[in-house]
Amino acid sequence: MSRRLAMVAAMVAVALAALTGCGGSDDSLSALSGIKGYVEIPDEPLGPPPGSVTEADGSSWSYDGVPAGSITLLYFGYTSCPDVCPTTMADLASALRKVDESVLSKVDVQFVSTDPNRDTPAQITRWLSGFDPTFLGGRADINEVIDAAKVYGIGIEPPQVSDDDYQVTHGAQLLVLAPGGGMVGYFQELSGADAYTEAIPMLVDKYAR
Repeated sequence: MSRRLAMVAAMVAVALAALTGCGGSDDSLSALSGIKGYVEIPDEPLGPPPGSVTEADGSSWSYDGVPAGSITLLYFGYTSCPDVCPTTMADLASALRKVDESVLSKVDVQFVSTDPNRDTPAQITRWLSGFDPTFLGGRADINEVIDAAKVYGIGIEPPQVSDDDYQVTHGAQLLVLAPGGGMVGYFQELSGADAYTEAIPMLVDKYAR
C-alpha cells in the first residue's frame, strides 16, 4: 500500500472511532466499513486527476468523466501480470455476475495499463474479454498514468527493462470513483469476489445518484 493510502486508512479508523464514541454513524459507512478489505475515504474524495486515456476502441476516457447515476471501478495494471491483475479482474467479473441488473447497470469497470508499450489495444481487448466483454481498458503515456495514479494515492513505476527481465511495479488496489471521478474508497489488494459482491450494491446505493 502506498504511504498516502496508508495515511487515508488511518484517518478512516480514527473517523469511525469518533463516530462510535458519539453514539451515531452513517448507516452506509458503517456497513461498508465492515466489509473485509474495503476502505472508505473520509471527508472529501481524492481527485480526480486531469488527463485521459485512449480506450482500446479508439475513444477517450477521462478520470473526471464518471457520469451521474453511476460509479466506476478503476484498476491500474497490465495484461501480462502473472497473478494479482488477472485474479482481481476474475474476482470482479464473478462478483458482478451475482448482483442485480439494477445495480449492474450503474457500474462501469475501467482498466488503465501500467505497461502501455506492450499493452496494445488488441491485447487489452482480448485480455479483458476473457473476464467480461463489458470491461473497458485504455492506455496513455506511462508518465501521465503515473501522475494520474499518484493523485489517487496509487504508486506506479515505469517498467524496468534489463537483458533478462521486464518488471512492472504498480499498486494493486481497486478504486471506487463516484460521479465526477473523485475516489471515495478502495478495495485492498485481492479483497476477493465475496467482498466485491457485498460492497458494490451499497456503493451504488450511496454514490450512484
